[in-house]
Amino acid sequence: MQLSARGASLMLVLVTLIWGGGFVASEFAMRGGMGPTWILLFRFVIGSIVVLVCFFRQIRHASKRSALHGIVAGILLYFGFLTQIVGQSMTTVPNTAFLTSTNVIMVPFFIWVFARRRPRPRVFVLCLVAMVGTLLLTMDGELRLTPSLGDGLVLLCAFLYAAHIAFLDLVCSSDPSVPVTFWQLLTCAVLSAVSLFLFPLPMDLSVLRSNLLPVLYLGLFSTGACYLMQTKAQTVLSGPRASIVMSLEGFFGTVLSLLAGLADFRPAMALGGLLITGAVICSTISDASQPGQALP
Repeated sequence: MQLSARGASLMLVLVTLIWGGGFVASEFAMRGGMGPTWILLFRFVIGSIVVLVCFFRQIRHASKRSALHGIVAGILLYFGFLTQIVGQSMTTVPNTAFLTSTNVIMVPFFIWVFARRRPRPRVFVLCLVAMVGTLLLTMDGELRLTPSLGDGLVLLCAFLYAAHIAFLDLVCSSDPSVPVTFWQLLTCAVLSAVSLFLFPLPMDLSVLRSNLLPVLYLGLFSTGACYLMQTKAQTVLSGPRASIVMSLEGFFGTVLSLLAGLADFRPAMALGGLLITGAVICSTISDASQPGQALP
């Protein structure tokens, strides 16, 4: 059964809900003494193993082209994570959240340049609305956009995330989603291991045991399941539309952080959530009459 555009959008909404929970899981893991590089290693190792076990035959018989595309996607994804983590340590959390959200507005330009497909004007408008909504969700009065290395690294992170979404937009129309997902997660796991080898960060086994639930959540759901669903959804949805829907990640992350007592409510959060939700709803309104046809 072919996945429809509406089904793909709902799939990405579920992805953003799980990723929103990943913010909470990561926060608890870091508060429990686990370093960010260890979190990346465990989540990508677990995620790649899950995909391999569940879809071994599809991965085994995949083409070298699919593997290569997955490796390229993995390199973009890993360095997106890495530059965000390093950049956040050198700037403020609001700066990090806002600059990362700019990837939403970058995606249509990537598609325009590399795929020679100019998105409709309303796509640019909806991307901008989603970015403003994310700013309202995350800004706490400390947003100070000054020229700094940390801000530059986070902006590079946004660039890499946008490139990752745009790259999947290019390859998912011709490559099966499962092998691409596996190879990108395995690439991230290998690069995480290399990073820890080059820059060792000690960790006691007791720390892993005490943070086992957050780590399993990140590996099984936020990584294995979510990247399978994202890659599958992008076989149907265009990159710009996918990026708009995925901006819900910040909304769900904020709501779940509030419920977990990790953040304080501000009135601007409600407006930000409404803007993002409105952008997502508007992005699902397509002129296409055929199921599965994505909004360009």
